[in-house]
Amino acid sequence: MLVPISISQYPLTVKISDGLDGSGSHCTYNQQNNNPAFSAKSFILLGFKILSIADTLGNDVFYNHSPNSPFCFRPVALIALKEDYNNVHFIMDKIVNPQTDQILVNGLSLIGGHVQVNNVRSLFDTTMAGLLDGVGGASCHLCTASDEEINSIDWVRSGFPINRLISDAGQLIDDVNEDDFLKLSSKQSWV
Repeated sequence: MLVPISISQYPLTVKISDGLDGSGSHCTYNQQNNNPAFSAKSFILLGFKILSIADTLGNDVFYNHSPNSPFCFRPVALIALKEDYNNVHFIMDKIVNPQTDQILVNGLSLIGGHVQVNNVRSLFDTTMAGLLDGVGGASCHLCTASDEEINSIDWVRSGFPINRLISDAGQLIDDVNEDDFLKLSSKQSWV
């Protein structure tokens, strides 16, 4: 049920979640065109979802009870770049962060009035999170091994160092906050 509200009467705060997702594996089963010059693997989707809308007292006027539903996702841009470290950081540094920072400071002016915006950056899959936090292509949570290494029987049999600690993950999150790649209200909101 939609509840009509007047933005001009009640200054509202909209809580959103935004993020990026590459199309690297999406096309494996669904791609209609097998021409390598036009591969669906070369796109990154930027979008957001509305989590809640609250009044000045913090009361929820709207709360999204199914934020993981694909029907809640609102695409903002389809960027023709492959999902890799340099491209993802370029998009974050040159497009996403400046726009998000401006919206967080100034809010949004809508037809019915003005709203403030809070952002929880959490729409990242494992690949995108790895590209942002610097872990890169490592697939092992215990060590910094690449896919090729962990799939090599000889490499596994030779033994491998457990060189990734929980404190390293905490430091990565702290570094990410300092570099403003992810806007987090707390460390736990990223997990």
